[in-house]
Amino acid sequence: STQSTWDFVIRANDRHGTGGFREPVARLVQLPLDGAGPEVPSYYEMIPNVVKPYVSLELSMFLAQVWVAYLLVFWGLNSLLYIVYHFNLFPHRKIQGPEKWPPRALVFDCLKHNFLEHNVTLPLLLALTVFPFIKGSVLVDLPDVLTFVSQHAFMWVWADGTFYWLHRAAHLPVFFSWVHKQHHEFHQTIGITANYVTIWEGLFVNFISTFGFVWVMVPLGFKVHVVTFTLFFALRVQESVEEHSGYRWPTLWCWIRSNEHHDFHHSHSVGAYGTFPFWDWFCGTDKAYYEHVAEKRASEKKGK
Repeated sequence: STQSTWDFVIRANDRHGTGGFREPVARLVQLPLDGAGPEVPSYYEMIPNVVKPYVSLELSMFLAQVWVAYLLVFWGLNSLLYIVYHFNLFPHRKIQGPEKWPPRALVFDCLKHNFLEHNVTLPLLLALTVFPFIKGSVLVDLPDVLTFVSQHAFMWVWADGTFYWLHRAAHLPVFFSWVHKQHHEFHQTIGITANYVTIWEGLFVNFISTFGFVWVMVPLGFKVHVVTFTLFFALRVQESVEEHSGYRWPTLWCWIRSNEHHDFHHSHSVGAYGTFPFWDWFCGTDKAYYEHVAEKRASEKKGK
């Protein structure tokens, strides 16, 4: 038998308890509210039965929004950085000096890794571990400003704290070789380095620190809107790409932390574990970094 496309839209939308959007969705797809019109084979009917339980309009919209935002931010920024690298622009802003670059073969390995991570691993993890907590927030009104700001504050506190401790744990000898060593193949970082990690680091360091807040906030009754989630994710990606760019940039982040902080972590593989300086300061794991900065300044002063 056949059914109208409108029936599929309503069924997909209602499956996750987000009904009540018949009129705006009907306008969007230009179908009558009563389902009248030519009968056409439904997209839903053409999906294999084994896949149907996992298909929904809301899931598709969630993945499309988050994935597209991610690709635009990550590859948009790295495209600009490629121009900077290729033409050796702003050499005075390069942290390790204009002559130091990662090996070409390593860069190509990183590009291949990113392609797989962006197009396979990330969408699967978002669908399986994040969407169950976000569903019901895709086709609803935006949160108020206070909710939006307070949730973002919690997300950044969560990201900074969990990343510091999980990243620090990844440097323990028992974990380092099979969890974190791959990321440290880059002693001179470039923007695409941000995602060059093993599957274990991706899951237990980056994924938990970036998305784990939903596993805490939602069970406690704080619904996270998909726009709030997407904007945080986009800012997190932007921050990470900038941090790995190998350059000092006069952006908002430079008022909170220095790109030299993480660049030192890659070049010396010691201390400076946090995204922001608080946990390194609190735990005393930034001493080697500040000693390095002092030596560098003394050397520059002597050279003058």
